[in-house]
Amino acid sequence: MDRKRRQAWLRHGDGRGVGLVVAALLALAAGVYGAADDKAAVPVTPIADIRSLPAADLARTPPVRIRGVVTRARQSSLFVQDASAGIYVNTARALVRGVMPRDVARPEIPLGSEVEIEGLADPGGFSPIILPRSLAVLGPKPLPEPRAFDADAFFEGVMDSQFVEATGIVEDVAEQADHWRLSLDHHSRPFLASISKAAFAGDPREFVNATVRVRGPTSSISNTRGEFLLPWVFVEQPDWIEILTPRPGSPFESPALPLEHLARFHTSARRGGMVRTEGTVIHLVTDDAAGREIFLQDGASGLRVTTRSTEGVAVGDRLEVAGFVRSDGHVAGLAHAVVRRLSAGPPPEPFAVTPERIEAVNVDAVKASVNADPGDYNGCLIRFPARLVDFQAEKHWGTLVLSTGSTTVTAEVAPEAFDRIRALPAGCEVVVTGIARLDWDLDPLDWPRRSPRHLSLLVRSADDVVVLQRPSPWTPRRLATLLGTTLAALALTGAWVWSLRRRRVELEGLVQDRTRELVAARDREKQVEDEARLTLQQKLRASLAASAVAHEINQPLSRILLTSRLELDGGGDGREALRAIVADADRVVTTIEKMKVLLRNVETQHEEIDLAQVVRSSLFQVKSLAASHGVTIRDTSPPAGCRIRGDAVQLQFAITNLLRNAVEAIGAAGGGAREIEVAVARSAEAAVLTVGDSGPGWPGGSLDDALVSSTKPAGTGVGLFVVRTAVENHGGTVTVGRSRLGGAEFRIVLPSGEDTGGVRDGGTHR
Repeated sequence: MDRKRRQAWLRHGDGRGVGLVVAALLALAAGVYGAADDKAAVPVTPIADIRSLPAADLARTPPVRIRGVVTRARQSSLFVQDASAGIYVNTARALVRGVMPRDVARPEIPLGSEVEIEGLADPGGFSPIILPRSLAVLGPKPLPEPRAFDADAFFEGVMDSQFVEATGIVEDVAEQADHWRLSLDHHSRPFLASISKAAFAGDPREFVNATVRVRGPTSSISNTRGEFLLPWVFVEQPDWIEILTPRPGSPFESPALPLEHLARFHTSARRGGMVRTEGTVIHLVTDDAAGREIFLQDGASGLRVTTRSTEGVAVGDRLEVAGFVRSDGHVAGLAHAVVRRLSAGPPPEPFAVTPERIEAVNVDAVKASVNADPGDYNGCLIRFPARLVDFQAEKHWGTLVLSTGSTTVTAEVAPEAFDRIRALPAGCEVVVTGIARLDWDLDPLDWPRRSPRHLSLLVRSADDVVVLQRPSPWTPRRLATLLGTTLAALALTGAWVWSLRRRRVELEGLVQDRTRELVAARDREKQVEDEARLTLQQKLRASLAASAVAHEINQPLSRILLTSRLELDGGGDGREALRAIVADADRVVTTIEKMKVLLRNVETQHEEIDLAQVVRSSLFQVKSLAASHGVTIRDTSPPAGCRIRGDAVQLQFAITNLLRNAVEAIGAAGGGAREIEVAVARSAEAAVLTVGDSGPGWPGGSLDDALVSSTKPAGTGVGLFVVRTAVENHGGTVTVGRSRLGGAEFRIVLPSGEDTGGVRDGGTHR
């Protein structure tokens, strides 16, 4: 019933309501324009007028004053009723919102006390409430007589907060902390009653299945949106409850009806009192969050039973149940039932029937105004093939979307089956088993016009979904996607390859250009380097010719001078002295000629020589120098000699220079071992000469750098140049490293065959 109907009902149809509304509006205006602080300026307003205020006015919480009798008292709330209506007074909310001062005393107020309350009208939840600012107890007064029972007003919340009287059958009794809560039914319309334990010493459970009359103030149970759900009657005195019709003996002495009769509640529903029936258990729901339910089946009819306990009950058991008929769900059922196990056995086999067939059976039955034969299958186990379309998972349940070709069926899945069923891919061909649940276009009690609207399914476990065939991964959509992706990949690959080729051509052109530039630069650099080296060599040969000659003829000339002085001083026979002088002079001439050849690199005559003999001649040249420095020279050359083709003088110059350098290096180093080791080795292709010493070793750096400088204070810088030139004139190589004696080791490799790097018998070498 809407607010206008409540207003009309509260006015009782007389003209007094108009005056009350006018008075309320005047009081509201006075409160809005500043008279709220003056309590005397707020007149007493009938409660019915406050309850009839428009929502916009209530939203402004206007000041009001009421006077009435307390029909229910709690520390945080009161029910107050005057001659027009009743209202709920909420002191707890008034304290929270600061309407009522916290230091105001709130005495215990007995039932039947007349009070005067000044405060604010508030929209409340379902109906208006009062937030008190002050409360005065005027004295005792008789409780109001219960209002005449109006079922429509009672079950639509119009009689909220009033002292009422209602009748109903007690279906269930639940014990709470300070009261008993009764669930009652008035001609298939439920309501609640609360019996105070302080006022009632008996056990209200004896009222179950009895028809009773209850009195007391009412409250409305509403949802969070303020929509009315159920009325609630508060029974505060022992005489406020009265048994009109005693209950039968045992619940199992209630009238017995076939399960098929109860399942078709739309044609022959029994109203009032317990009934009993029998059936076989096909499913159990024992989760307290979801409720405790038993699904029974008998033939092609099913029943849903709500009960407090399912202990000792298993699927397949034959049960006798007694409860109250319910017609407010997909499947007809019994509520607040008690169960008794009759026998155990297997559950019935599911009906092999399609959703289309179930719909046709029910539509035909509706058209013929008869019961469906063999039944409507509602609440029964059925099985049919389908294709899985989707799976939607929520917090406490999941939904399968199935397609049978012409019909779409949704199936609720138990939480324990989530993981296995969720893993199934869409498109699977399955056989699904479950409990059928029918929706109807209209109220099932409206038999002539009803028709099935939708079939849903309750899947009990993952075993109820059997996969026949999984979908092929190559669906048309996937094939089209794969083809498009492949073509796009090929196009991209082709473009990439073409880009790479083009880039390669560009890079090759750049590389060729850069190579030409580098070759030209290298040629220019080599030319400059060759010219610089040639110039340097020419300068060296020009500048060092005299130094080389002086270096090589110094010793013979010294002996000539020494011999001449001795002969002059001695006055003896000069023949021997002259012979020595002539020999040394010849040697000087020969040395000069050979040095010219060596330094100018002109044509050089090669002949077969013994390299070991050349080494021994060189040792003889430095014998006295080595003795003066205390250096021991060991010659490990083979006694049989080492025959090669070459110039003995040039090689002797080279070896002598190496030996002198070694002796001078050892002498400059100071203490320690003083040894030089000379060795000649022969192979098929070359002769190898090594000169190693125990001196300080090679200082490092390139051998080429040492050919134009000297590390000795009085050095000419020509020694190694002579060695390098002589070796290269023979087509050989010279390298320097570390000897086993700890110092430097020079290694000379000379060709030993007929071909000596361009030098032949009677030939020339440049």
